[in-house]
Amino acid sequence: MIFLIKGGDVMLILVNILVYVYSVLMLISSISAYMQEVIPFILLLMNGLFAIILLFAFKSSYCFYIGMIGIFVCAMINGIVMNGTINVVHISIRIVFTVLMLYGFYQLCSHSKLK
Repeated sequence: MIFLIKGGDVMLILVNILVYVYSVLMLISSISAYMQEVIPFILLLMNGLFAIILLFAFKSSYCFYIGMIGIFVCAMINGIVMNGTINVVHISIRIVFTVLMLYGFYQLCSHSKLK
């Protein structure tokens, strides 16, 4: 039961779920864009690689940082390929989300057994 779990454990579970959902959604969206012939195969591979690296975030904190930054860069490249330009609002939201996730994960690692 969730109410029997310590506060730090709840945070770890929530961050774990958020990371997994984020990486799976990025993978699904890149597969969908490739199937619609909007992005090239190499971009699908890049998106997939960084999403899979992100799935290993709780084995190594390096996987989290590499995965998040890689997905962010892929999102910018996706925007350029799909729209011919970077959507400033979309990238701004991505920057805020990425920075919050990186900071939150760093705080979680510094107060837990994750390294």
